[in-house]
Amino acid sequence: LGVLLLFLVKERPFTGKFKKPALGWNIFSKDLKMFLLVNLIFYLGNSSDAFLILRAKDLDMSMAQVILAYVLYNLVYSLFSYPAGVLADRLGKRKVFFIGLLVFSAVYFTFAMVRSPGWIWPLFAVYGLYTAMTDGVGKAYISVLVDEGHRATALGAYNMIIGLGGFMASLIAGVLWTALGPQATFIYGGAAAGLAAMVFITLARPKTVQRISEP
Repeated sequence: LGVLLLFLVKERPFTGKFKKPALGWNIFSKDLKMFLLVNLIFYLGNSSDAFLILRAKDLDMSMAQVILAYVLYNLVYSLFSYPAGVLADRLGKRKVFFIGLLVFSAVYFTFAMVRSPGWIWPLFAVYGLYTAMTDGVGKAYISVLVDEGHRATALGAYNMIIGLGGFMASLIAGVLWTALGPQATFIYGGAAAGLAAMVFITLARPKTVQRISEP
């Protein structure tokens, strides 16, 4: 049904100049490379959500409660994605993405410290806010850092970093969990997100600020 509905979507005419497909990072601007670096740092600490579920089980939550907590996460993510997009258009995509990284860092550090299962509910809810503020906003941010002729390539590179970084993060998280315990896993993830946020706000300052709707 989704494929059939595509025939009803009218695509905007391609206005960019066609460029021969090229490989390598030279086709990207310095601003885009810095943003990809920020995401590489972040996603090297952004392990699978399975570790959040394991942490909830580690705090003696029942499987039913864990499932409901994860449903809460998805509900918050779904409900706040649109408002987060509106906020990004008003305040600037850069600011909203930065706040999202800080939220992730705070959630992971808190996951490392809590000892009561009662904390899991608000933590999963706030975690949904992080996803709402970074998922679509990050892709929108990339779209204004690259010309139309290389936009799909840039998004492909972005998703490649997410996939490879997430794979390595989960591997590292598993080793840390086994060797040092769950606290080490979440401290590592929180530290990576905090470092990515600091690099983003200090070094990844695009020259084309007006194109990113910054006030």
